[in-house]
Amino acid sequence: MEEKDKIEELTEELSKKEELYLRTLADFDNYRKRVERDKERVNAERERAILLELLEAIDNFERALSSSSESSEGENIEEGVQLIYNQLLRILERHGVTPYESVGEKFNPELHEAILAISTDKYPSGTITAEMQKGYKIGDEVLRVAKVQVARND
Repeated sequence: MEEKDKIEELTEELSKKEELYLRTLADFDNYRKRVERDKERVNAERERAILLELLEAIDNFERALSSSSESSEGENIEEGVQLIYNQLLRILERHGVTPYESVGEKFNPELHEAILAISTDKYPSGTITAEMQKGYKIGDEVLRVAKVQVARND
């Protein structure tokens, strides 16, 4: 085999390898884009499912409000609102969201936001005495910190 033939053969082989490399690169890029689209679709479906569950609770609020206009009894409204509140908590729980208790606990900035500090001898300093807004976790991760009142011993 002549040197010229060898060069042509190697050049052709190099061209094929470059083409294979570029095709593989394009395939990987397409795969990455497909995975990203699938991920967005799954997130959208999950969000849609949660919203549909919340719409059920809104429907119940509407039914409670329409029945309250027909009835002058306040306890019917209170009972309806309590049922809807429980339904919303169950929806959150099904999605792994649970409230956590703060009153009586030691203030922890990872779990609590101090809204108010009160001077008292009833509780040790740094103890949470009241909760203005519940904190929620999703699994072990904090979804929303609790807004709390903290004891201060002056």
